[in-house]
Amino acid sequence: MKLKFWQKDTAGSGTPRMSKPKEIPDEVGRHLVVTLKQNPDWVWTLMVVYRDRPGGGSARDMLIFDPKAADREGVAAVDYAVLMQHPDLILFEGWYDKAQSTFGIKAYNAAAPQTAA
Repeated sequence: MKLKFWQKDTAGSGTPRMSKPKEIPDEVGRHLVVTLKQNPDWVWTLMVVYRDRPGGGSARDMLIFDPKAADREGVAAVDYAVLMQHPDLILFEGWYDKAQSTFGIKAYNAAAPQTAA
């Protein structure tokens, strides 16, 4: 069996790519602290996961969560799909475009019906 790690896997090309948890972007963190008046000590402990947007482009969907709460719930391998299965862990949702340093964010409303985008 030869591994061709340099070739793109086309088998899963229909599913959006998801990231592992990362630190929240500086712009988003500042917005949470300054505009939404969140506690800065708490905000900078939060993590974010991304997934590619269906339309493509450089903007990606994001979910913000508290990793300590995920640990308490016993949710270990956190990515976008796992968080969607545990909506009680999601604090904020939105999109982020790293190339243009733009974003949109709002508090997550678990009671709102989820629509396929």
